[in-house]
Amino acid sequence: MNEAANRLFRIMRAQFFAFSLWAAMVLQVSGAYAENAHFSFSIMGIGAGYFQFDTVYDARNYTIMAELKSTGLVNLLRPFLYEAVARGRFSGNVFQPKSYEERARSGKKRYETWMSYRAGVPLPRKIVPPEPKDKYALDPATQKGAVDPVTALYAILRDVAPKQACKASVYVFDGSTRARISLDQRHTVGDQIRCQGEYRRIAGYSPKQMAEKQAFPFVLTYGHVENGQLQVVEVTIDTIYGVAKLQRR
Repeated sequence: MNEAANRLFRIMRAQFFAFSLWAAMVLQVSGAYAENAHFSFSIMGIGAGYFQFDTVYDARNYTIMAELKSTGLVNLLRPFLYEAVARGRFSGNVFQPKSYEERARSGKKRYETWMSYRAGVPLPRKIVPPEPKDKYALDPATQKGAVDPVTALYAILRDVAPKQACKASVYVFDGSTRARISLDQRHTVGDQIRCQGEYRRIAGYSPKQMAEKQAFPFVLTYGHVENGQLQVVEVTIDTIYGVAKLQRR
C-alpha cells in the first residue's frame, strides 16, 4: 500500500503541473481569470507550514487547486501534506461544486478521497485505503447546497469588492461532517478592514468532538490592492491546538 500511495502522490504532483499548463492556455484563448494566494501558517507563534491556492475561473465555472504543507521543525516531528482540487460553477456568492479530489499525508498515514455532485447534492465519497464506517457520518443525500472544503476556503479567502467584505457564509460538507463558516461584524482599522468570523461544527461529529469544541472564532483582515479590490492579508483563528495564523506572503 505504501508504493501505491507513493504513486498516487506522484500523480497528484503531475496534475498540479498539468493544471498550470492548462491554466496558462485557457487564459490566453478565453475570457478566464486567475487568482492565487500564498500564506505562511503558524501555531502559537511557531512556523508550521504554508497554505496556497490557485484558481482559474470565468463567468460561471471555477477550478481551484489547494495545498497545505508542513515546513521546518513541524515537518521533522509531524509532517503533513494536503493537496486538493475542486471544480464547479458559481453565480455571485453561490457556489455549486461538481467534483472534489483530495490527497493527504499525516505522519505515515496516507489517503485519497473523491467526491462528485449531482444537481448540487454530494454523492457518497470514495476513500483509498477504505476506512471503517463512521456511525456519526451524515448521509450525503441530505447535504444539498453544502460545498467541499476547498470551495469553502476559496469563498472566504478570495479577493472581494469593498462592499462585499465581511458578508460571506457557507456550509461545508467533507463527506461525513457538516460545518458552517461565516464572516460578519466589519471594522475599519487604519487602512485595513477586519471581519469577525466563525467556523462552527454542526453535525456528523462524535459527542466527544462536539464536547471538545463546537465554535472556532477567527479574525480575518483585508488590505487594499491596486485594482480596487480587497485581499486577505491575515487570518487568526482559535483552534484546539492554540491560536493559528495565516499570513499572506
